[in-house]
Amino acid sequence: MQTEKFTYWKQNIGWLLALLFPIGVLYFSQNSILSLYSREFLAIVSLAICMWIFDLTPIFVPALLVLVMTILLDIAPKEIVLAGFTSDTFFMCLGIFILAAQILLSGLMYRLTLLLLRWLPPSSLFSNLILFVSGTLLTMVIPSPLGRSALLTPLIFELIEKKPNAQKKVSDVTPLLISGLHGTTLLSTIFLTGNPLNFVMLGFFDTQTQYRFQWLNWFQTTAIVGLILTLGYLAIIYWQARKSDWQPLSKSEINELLTKMGPMSIKEWGGVIATVSLSVGILTSSYHHVELVWLAFGTAVILYLYGSLSVKDLRTHIDWPILLFIASIASWGAIMDYLKLNKQITEFIATVELWKYLQTNLLLGMGVLAVGIILIRLLFPGGPTFVILMSAIIPLVSNTGISPWVVGFIILTISEGFILPYQHGVYTQLIGELETRGLTAAYSTKDLLISNTFLLILRLVALYATLLYWQQIAII
Repeated sequence: MQTEKFTYWKQNIGWLLALLFPIGVLYFSQNSILSLYSREFLAIVSLAICMWIFDLTPIFVPALLVLVMTILLDIAPKEIVLAGFTSDTFFMCLGIFILAAQILLSGLMYRLTLLLLRWLPPSSLFSNLILFVSGTLLTMVIPSPLGRSALLTPLIFELIEKKPNAQKKVSDVTPLLISGLHGTTLLSTIFLTGNPLNFVMLGFFDTQTQYRFQWLNWFQTTAIVGLILTLGYLAIIYWQARKSDWQPLSKSEINELLTKMGPMSIKEWGGVIATVSLSVGILTSSYHHVELVWLAFGTAVILYLYGSLSVKDLRTHIDWPILLFIASIASWGAIMDYLKLNKQITEFIATVELWKYLQTNLLLGMGVLAVGIILIRLLFPGGPTFVILMSAIIPLVSNTGISPWVVGFIILTISEGFILPYQHGVYTQLIGELETRGLTAAYSTKDLLISNTFLLILRLVALYATLLYWQQIAII
C-alpha cells in the first residue's frame, strides 16, 4: 500500500515538474543570448529530463519526443534531427543485437558454462569465476547489460536452487549474486560492444575520433582499467567465498542438465559460427580495413540467411526500445551543432572560475567530476546523467589538450557505477527475482552494498592509475 502511494505521488509530482520546467526554461532564458530555437530545444530537453528522472515513461519515449517536437517546431532540418537513424552507431547496435538474440535463443552460453563447470574442479570459487567469465564473454558481444543478465540469471538460479545443504539451512549465495551482477556490468565500458552508451558516447565525437576508437583500439585504451577492476572483483569474491556455505553442483548434476539440453542445435552452431567470424574479423581489421559496424551488420545478415533466426525472433528478442533510444540520443549532438549551442555552452562555462582552475589540474578535476557524478547518480538514472553531462562538458575539452574520448570515458565509467538497487536495472532485476523466488534470506544485503561501494571507488582508482598510460599514447 505504501509503495502504491509513493508511486502515485511520484508520478503526479513528475508530470507537474515536466510541465513547469519547460515553461521556466523559456521564461528565464528570454533575455539571454540564446536564439529562440535554442531556447525551445533546451525547453524540450528539460521536459525529457523530468520524464527520465521520475521514470514517467519507458526510457526511449522522452528521447523520441525531443526529436518529434524539434521537427514540429522547425528547430532544425529533418536530415539533422534524424541523423542518428542513419548513423554507423545505429547499424552497429542493430547488428550486435541480432547476434545477441541468436545467443539468447540458442542456449549456447548456458551449455558452455555447464561444460566448463564439469571440466573444472567442483569448488565454490571456480563456480563464481565461471559466472563472472561468462558475463565478461557476453559483455564482448552483447551491448545490453539487461540482455546479458537475462542470459545469465537462469544459470545463477539453477546453481542457487539445487538441493539445500546438509544442515537444511538456506545457503549464503551472496558470492554468486556478486559474480552474476558484476559479471554483466563491471566491464561494460571496457569493451566497445559492452554498453549502448559506449556507442552514444562515440556519437558525440568527430569522425576522426570515432574512427580511432573502434573495438580493438577502444579495448587497448581501456585494458588497464579493466584489469584493475577485475583484480578488485577477485579480491571480493575470495573474501566472500570463504564466508559462504554454498556448495557447487556435482558432476552428476551437471551431466543431468547437459543431458536435458540434448545435442547442439542448428541455432547453437549458428551462434558459434557468428561469434567466431565476428571475432576473427575484429582481430584482423588492420588487414582488411572493414569497419566494425559493417562486420557486425554483415554477420547479422548472414545469421538470418543461415536460418538461425526467424522474423518472429527479430520482433521479440531484439531490444528495439534501446535501439530507438540510441538513435534518438545520437542526434542530439548534430542538433546542438546546428544551433551552435555547443559553442554557447562552452563560452558560458569558460567564465566559471572553478572550470578555469580545473583546466590546470587534471588530477583534481577528475576527482571533483567523479564525486559530482556519484552524487548526481544517487538521484538520477545513469543513461540520462551520462547524456546530459556529455552534452555540457565535451564542448569544453577542445581547448584543454585532452582527447574528448578521455573525458567521455571518465564520465561513462563513473556514471555506470552503482551502490543501491534502484541505481542500475540489472541490480533491480536480480533483487526482484530473488524476492519472487522467496530467497531474500539467502544473501547478505550488507555484503552486497560493501562490494558495490568498493568497486565504485575502485573505478576512480583505476582511472587515475591509467593516466600515465594515456599520456604515453598522447590522448592527454
